[in-house]
Amino acid sequence: MYAGAMDSITGFLVSMLSTTPHYNEDADYERLLDDIHKQQLKQPPPEGFIHILSTSNQWPQPNAIWRKRFAEAREKQLHPVHFALISPSPIVRGVVTAVSWVAPPKNGSSTAWPNFGEALVALEQRFKKKLPILQKLYDDASMRIR
Repeated sequence: MYAGAMDSITGFLVSMLSTTPHYNEDADYERLLDDIHKQQLKQPPPEGFIHILSTSNQWPQPNAIWRKRFAEAREKQLHPVHFALISPSPIVRGVVTAVSWVAPPKNGSSTAWPNFGEALVALEQRFKKKLPILQKLYDDASMRIR
């Protein structure tokens, strides 16, 4: 299941992918790409957009077709995006970190964290300010994923 919450003012986006209560990889990824596209249509704040994507431990790795589509979406970004992946899997986090070293985002950043709290602290340190809207978006998306 996919659930996303976007702030209408900042364009910040929190997305969640979970195998429960139901799972449809293609439909879920389509909805995620749609939200990414909607974010890019907005005017970003000076520091750029933030996108936090949280995946459940059971969520499978995207297949080659989806990896390509996500890479294409990243290349089409008009505005900086500071992307944070939340995954309980150290392997998944390691892959994201390695990819961001080998092919860093053209603008913005890409990081991976084991939980939302650590991602939030890192983003607040990066931007040198509190970002309470991210907690609200996370809570909103969490309510829809259940």
